[in-house]
Amino acid sequence: MNFISILKKEKQTTYADSITFKDFITYLENHTLIIIITIVILLLSHGYLLFNNNIGIDTNVFIDDPESNYNWIENGRFGLLIQKSLLHLNSFSLFYAEMLAIIFLLLFCLVTYYTFYKISGKDFNLINLCIPIIGFTHPIWTEQFIFILQIAEIAFSLFLTILAVLFVFKWIIEKKFIYSIFNIALLTIVIGSYQSFFVIYIALCLFSFILLYENQNFNEDNKLEYIWISIAKLLGTFFISFILYNLIIKFLGCDFNYLNNSMGWKNLPKQYCIKNIFNHFKELLLGARKLL
Repeated sequence: MNFISILKKEKQTTYADSITFKDFITYLENHTLIIIITIVILLLSHGYLLFNNNIGIDTNVFIDDPESNYNWIENGRFGLLIQKSLLHLNSFSLFYAEMLAIIFLLLFCLVTYYTFYKISGKDFNLINLCIPIIGFTHPIWTEQFIFILQIAEIAFSLFLTILAVLFVFKWIIEKKFIYSIFNIALLTIVIGSYQSFFVIYIALCLFSFILLYENQNFNEDNKLEYIWISIAKLLGTFFISFILYNLIIKFLGCDFNYLNNSMGWKNLPKQYCIKNIFNHFKELLLGARKLL
């Protein structure tokens, strides 16, 4: 198959109603070019991880005690322990963790492409590449991957986040209640892995909701009622997940000393915190200094 035939194949892709694993595989088969480009971008931006032998910040803890759980329970990050078990990282392996990170970053991109395609009814095609080009090369994400001790879990959390988004919209679109349960379970684990991931989830849900609103295929007879029901489902599943997270950390007796001591709002003047936020945004946008 030459380059021109691949492009033609891309243009022939059509929208399908069902959200299924089989349909996802069909989507991938019809988007060979974007998969190849995504892999190349990820290898150019994060491929060094496959050959990296630098243990990074804090990972020396696992050298002293390979089966350590670090301070994850104290910080309310029980989800990292669940993922550690699922990914067979109970005895930490540097190269295995970094390989998993690349794999899950790729899966996150592909599932995100598919999710936006199904919800919008439009094939964004090469525009999807903004996710790996802009997203995963941005200092906010590249900074996350300094912490090698949780690199596989962070990438896996991203993958679980987009799966949670896909499941809640499958419930909204196809009205299959079981997917709300899947969403709540995944979102609880995600929030319990890295608390700031709920912001990513909210952002993905907001963008997906806009795509759904603009999708003519889902404009039912009573559009206003359909919108409010969709909003109720999104908010309901999120708050249930958040409540479950808080119940779990209360049961585990998490003290959050590390996070509380790092929180400027509790320890520094409010004006200083606001100024710091403004300066940080300026640094991120303009690249005023090295962030890594």
